[in-house]
Amino acid sequence: MDPDDRAPEPETEFELPFGWAIRVYELGFFSVVFAISLAFLVLTGLEVITGGAPGLIRTVMTTLLGSIGAGVSLAGGRNALQLLQDERAALTVTEEGILNRTYWNSTTLAPWDEVVRIRKTRMFFIAEIVLSDPEDFRSRQILPVRIMMRITSLFGIGSLPVYLPQLAASSDEVMRRLSDALDAKEFAAIHEHLRLEATVGKDLPTTGSEEHSG
Repeated sequence: MDPDDRAPEPETEFELPFGWAIRVYELGFFSVVFAISLAFLVLTGLEVITGGAPGLIRTVMTTLLGSIGAGVSLAGGRNALQLLQDERAALTVTEEGILNRTYWNSTTLAPWDEVVRIRKTRMFFIAEIVLSDPEDFRSRQILPVRIMMRITSLFGIGSLPVYLPQLAASSDEVMRRLSDALDAKEFAAIHEHLRLEATVGKDLPTTGSEEHSG
């Protein structure tokens, strides 16, 4: 077989950057949420000042909802704006493991020996890196990441979600490259195990019957 005709070796190290389009979309979305939340607060304030007497419960509820919406949209918009200027990769695959930055905050490295498989979820925009011990991995994250992982676990995603729209690649390409990298690491681990077994077998002393045979 011609060497040029052989299938290329799967990548075990690569980076996928953030997609700029999703950042622009997020920035626009959070801007609209902030404007609506601010309108809630301003209209409620005007009613109180002009003596419109909207009622205590309604005043408290609209003020609370407006404040929460404004706070969340400011945080989300700030994050989207920062990531538009961030040149680091969204997903980094190395010989040691997978670094996932598709959260608002980066997770720590998921070592290959903790990765069981890569799968699609019921939510088409999320892939899951299935880990052998999700609780242990979660405990090693900072608080915002632990909260996000707890929320996604409510939807049946118990390990490490990858938010596919954040990446500058199609979902099929992301799944293929991650799965190929995992397969290559598993094959390498099996090959190394067999090599060690063969080495140990050669080093074992021969029995008396083998020494005197023949």
